[in-house]
Amino acid sequence: MSLSETLTLAKKYGISIDAGLSGQSDRVLSHYPALVGEQMSPWRFVDQLLAVLGQLSASPNFCIRYTTCEITLFNYLYYPELTALKFYFYSNSVWNLLGDQRPGQQWVDTLLADEGFQTKRMQLFDILANTPSDEYYQVNMLDTTVRQIQFLRDTNQVTAAFASTVFQQLIDLTLMLARWANDGQKQTSTGQPGANFELHNNELVHTNIKFLTSNAAGRMLFSTYDSPNFMICTDERVLDHIELWFDRLKSKSIKISKEGEKHRQFFLMKCGGGLQRHRMLWPEHCAVFRLLPPAPALLALLAITEM
Repeated sequence: MSLSETLTLAKKYGISIDAGLSGQSDRVLSHYPALVGEQMSPWRFVDQLLAVLGQLSASPNFCIRYTTCEITLFNYLYYPELTALKFYFYSNSVWNLLGDQRPGQQWVDTLLADEGFQTKRMQLFDILANTPSDEYYQVNMLDTTVRQIQFLRDTNQVTAAFASTVFQQLIDLTLMLARWANDGQKQTSTGQPGANFELHNNELVHTNIKFLTSNAAGRMLFSTYDSPNFMICTDERVLDHIELWFDRLKSKSIKISKEGEKHRQFFLMKCGGGLQRHRMLWPEHCAVFRLLPPAPALLALLAITEM
């Protein structure tokens, strides 16, 4: 077989010649779904992720290690308006679906009324709620979304009622994470017990959004490139490297799920403080954060009262 024929076959079937020739090569093969097929959109993005994770979760021992610098996709999917807000920004700034138009509330309402999309959104949430995960969050994880809400409200792209609803959902999301972390267990969309939830507070290592999946069939790395678009890598050298990276990140972080109550309270207090800084914009939500028992001490730490 000639060199040109070898290169043609390698390109056609996605074979890494570098990996075959030398285990020391620094070149690896990744897949970037956004480059092929139809224009990326909220519908295509959810379809792709649902197909991949649905297949992976069908294999035994499926679990995820996840690190992020902002709200995780897997958490905000539970809230329809919050999901719509995030996908509106992606459609505008990343996928360029809106052009010079700013349809705002009309676009959001169309997505909220799409029953097929809403069903898939909850299916995706439940896959992750039933998947054991080892996750790493930072205390400023809400900040980007708060600024997005403020921007859309200030530019009249969404109604004040919608902005208020999304802000309330940020509060609800914080309380949901508090319950999960306290119990060390997630809940499904119907309130049924989900999978184990291991949460760490990482404040020392800056990270982009990535999650490493593993099951009986193998491992896959999903890493955001131009968020939320992600690249997928199955190169064993990279997977071994990232696995070790997660282990090191774990040693530099503080576990705050089911143990480390003091640090868990501090983490949630800081997240609540991020919302408190914007309390004058949404006075109707500035009464008090209330967490469910058994964390009575957290009530005082998370108190956000009127000035």
